[in-house]
Amino acid sequence: MRAPSKRTLHRRLAAGVIVVILVAATAWYTRPVDLYALSPDLEAPQDLTCLLLRYTDNLAENTTRTLDLTAEDGEAYRQVLSQLEALRFRRFPLGELLQSLRDGQSRVITPGDFDASYQLGDGTCYVLLQCRMGWWEAVTYDSHGLRFRAVSLCGGAEATAALHESIWELAQPVESNP
Repeated sequence: MRAPSKRTLHRRLAAGVIVVILVAATAWYTRPVDLYALSPDLEAPQDLTCLLLRYTDNLAENTTRTLDLTAEDGEAYRQVLSQLEALRFRRFPLGELLQSLRDGQSRVITPGDFDASYQLGDGTCYVLLQCRMGWWEAVTYDSHGLRFRAVSLCGGAEATAALHESIWELAQPVESNP
């Protein structure tokens, strides 16, 4: 058996280095980050809006609640903002691919499930965190334009449900038009 040539060894070494760099970059990109890492231009949010839809057994009885707060609202604003700041998200390196797979996937909705959106803004930068049937997405609009990212909430379904439940208790019911 003949030993590999130097050229072959160099190619294998180069391929190995590239694989290590790609694995390291993916690990760094998918590490848990807060909402300020998702949107570096967001500095000190002055307003936040939460919209929650809770599914029931009867589609006609699904309930929606909303919460609009500004920094002047004091303790309620600080409580909700601290909950949102405490969240940790993982970004997906193939976010657009995952988003298209998610959009084509069906999911059974059970009573008590939530769809939610949380919007924070500082006057120049806005971040919208959307949770649709357990799938999270971060939408940022700032000086760089509009950006979408598929993300997952660290802590999974339990952390998602706990966040939605705590905001649900603070939010006000939305009047439906008869």
